[in-house]
Amino acid sequence: MKVLLDAIFINNSGGKVLLDYLIEEIIKREIDVYFLLDLRLQEEYPSIPKEKVTYLPNSLLKRHNFYKKHSGELQKVLCFGNVPPTLRLDAKVFTYFHNSVLFYTGPEFPFKTALAYKVKSWIIRLCQKNTDKWLVQTEFMKSGLSKYWGISPYSVDLFPFFSTQIIPQQEIKRDKYSYYYISDGHPNKMHHHLLNAFAIASSTCSNIKLHLTVSKQYPELIQTIEDLNKKGIAIENMGWCGKEKLKEIYQKGGFLIFPSSLESFGLGLIEAAQYGMPILASDLPFVHEVIRPSLTFDPHSVQSITDAIVKSQKEEVSRTKLIVSSKVEDLIHLLK
Repeated sequence: MKVLLDAIFINNSGGKVLLDYLIEEIIKREIDVYFLLDLRLQEEYPSIPKEKVTYLPNSLLKRHNFYKKHSGELQKVLCFGNVPPTLRLDAKVFTYFHNSVLFYTGPEFPFKTALAYKVKSWIIRLCQKNTDKWLVQTEFMKSGLSKYWGISPYSVDLFPFFSTQIIPQQEIKRDKYSYYYISDGHPNKMHHHLLNAFAIASSTCSNIKLHLTVSKQYPELIQTIEDLNKKGIAIENMGWCGKEKLKEIYQKGGFLIFPSSLESFGLGLIEAAQYGMPILASDLPFVHEVIRPSLTFDPHSVQSITDAIVKSQKEEVSRTKLIVSSKVEDLIHLLK
C-alpha cells in the first residue's frame, strides 16, 4: 500500500461526482492505488479489486486507527475529503479541499448547521500541519485558505478537474420556457429567494416553468414548492437525478439558473456550459472563475433574480462560455 486515495468523507453531491470520475480515471490507467472509502459506497465500485479497497464508516476515529495501523506502508496520500490525516505521516500528503462553507456560513444557515460546520473547520485546522500541500479548484478557494485560515499561498496548488464532454451543439433544441436548478436544498443554494423571484416573474411571463432537484432532506422547502403550485406557479421538483436524467436535462433543458451564494467550484455550472446551456448565475467570483454566464444577478436580491428571469424571456441572451479547463492528468500524475 504505497499510494492511498482517502475519500472516506465523500458520499454524495458534487464531491461524489468528482470521486466517481477520479476513480474511473485511476482504474482506466491501471495505477497502483489503494482506496479508503465510505462504507455506504461499497456496492458502487465493482471495478476496484477487493484487495485494493477498505470501506469504513464515516468516522474520524476509525480513519485515525486506519492510518495508525498502515502509516509505515504509505509513500503518498491524497485526502480527497477536505480533512488531512489526524497524525503526521512519513509520506507525501496532499489534501484536496473543496468545501467553501467550511470557511464561512452566512446568515441563511440555521444555528445548528453553522455550528456543525464550525466544529469541522476547527478539526481541519488542527490537522493542517499533517499535510504537505493543499489542492483546490479555484483561485477563490486558494484565497479563502489564506484569508480565513492563514495558510500560505505557496502551500496551495490549483487542480480543477471534471469530466469533459464534447457535445454537437447544433443538434440541441432547447425549451426556452424551462429553467433548471440542479442542486439540493442546502442553505447557501438560496432556493427560497429563487422561488419568490420565480413567482413574481411568472406574473409577467406566464409560460415559464421551474424544475428543481430538492431531496426529501428538506421538507420545509418541498412544502413551499407545493404551496406555490397550489397558487398556479409552475414548479416541478424532480428530486434526486442520476447521470442519465441530468444528461437529458442538459441536452433539452432551456436555462440553467444558479442563485447559490457560496460554492467551491460549481460543478453544475461546468456541466451545463459543456452542453451549451445558457446560464443565469450569481454575480460572484466563484462563477466568473469557471464560466462566462449569459446573465448575472445578485443572489441575495429577489428583485435582481426576477429581473434576470424576465430579461431572459424578453431578450436574446449571449451564449455561456466555459473558461476553466480540467487538470485531471496533472492530478493523476501526483499519484504515480
